[in-house]
Amino acid sequence: MTVLTSMLANSFELRTPLGLDLDRDAEELITLTEQQFHLLDWLGDRPRAAVKGCAGSGKTMLALEKARRLAGQGLNVLLTCFNKPLSGYLRRSAGDRFTVWSFHELCGEILDAAGISIAPGPDLQVFYGDTLPSRTLDAIDAAGITYDAIIVDEGQDFASAWWVVLEALLSDAERSPFFVFSDDNQNLYGHEADIRSLIPGEPFALTQNCRNTKSIHDFTAAYHHDAGSLGCSGPEGRPVEMLSYSDERQLLDQVRRLLHRLVSEEDIATRDIVILTPRSQQRTAFKHGSKLGPFTFAENRPDDSTTIQVSSVHKFKGLERKVVILVEIDDQVRGEKDVLLYVGGSRAQVLLVVVAED
Repeated sequence: MTVLTSMLANSFELRTPLGLDLDRDAEELITLTEQQFHLLDWLGDRPRAAVKGCAGSGKTMLALEKARRLAGQGLNVLLTCFNKPLSGYLRRSAGDRFTVWSFHELCGEILDAAGISIAPGPDLQVFYGDTLPSRTLDAIDAAGITYDAIIVDEGQDFASAWWVVLEALLSDAERSPFFVFSDDNQNLYGHEADIRSLIPGEPFALTQNCRNTKSIHDFTAAYHHDAGSLGCSGPEGRPVEMLSYSDERQLLDQVRRLLHRLVSEEDIATRDIVILTPRSQQRTAFKHGSKLGPFTFAENRPDDSTTIQVSSVHKFKGLERKVVILVEIDDQVRGEKDVLLYVGGSRAQVLLVVVAED
């Protein structure tokens, strides 16, 4: 009896898998995002407005809801953005209620309707930035495509020539509803456009982060140009994890062990994880189709337990995932490292792991 009493008296801990904690935090963040809809009521009957907000302030959700409300009034609505993966998500959310295209998909639709075929030139930056928008503008009348209302998400990524195309697509250039959602701190492409001719007045500001936990918000806010103006209403969440490496072999080993811990030990579904890199598929160590331990890397969100999505920070902008593993942060990173850390880190809803070179 003495031995049994001694055994029962020993304290022990029933460990809750991290996956359950992440689910609870994510549910709270969804509620906070829905609270942002009050801004749309506040905008009231304004036909045009620009809304600038920090990462995680609910801009994409607000853009979707505004499109739904305008379509509910019987208007022919276009919701457009820069990223093709984001346009795919928006299109699935829209159903058949309104039209969703990325800007360059939109150009392709207009040119097809006008019976015009155009091949990219050797300089893709010039082609997509100037040539394609210019040819699209000339084709609008022949295509016969117009919209009663246009909503733009990721407005900071739109070049000056693109706004001219969108204005020409409005059924009433002066009175048709036009709304732009943007975040200057996520400007990965260096575009600067003045849209005051389309939307006069100062933009409305969203400064409350409702996508990320406080831990993730504090990490990413350090890379924001006006961090002091930002707030976060989310749960505290787990601290941001920092892992280091000195070469590619060590990088892959760190990620292999991390994935094993998250999936096998912490019961986190692979569809809730994304690996983000600042590198292209040609340069990254995490190429689509390659394997790391039991896991295979893929371009799209997986439906099985052995596949992990890998995307560039640029392509994943505007999207989110419960768990983000930000890799290959080193001296080879092109452009502003601060912007990449802000954009990439803020994609994580409830857990962020940064794997950076020593």
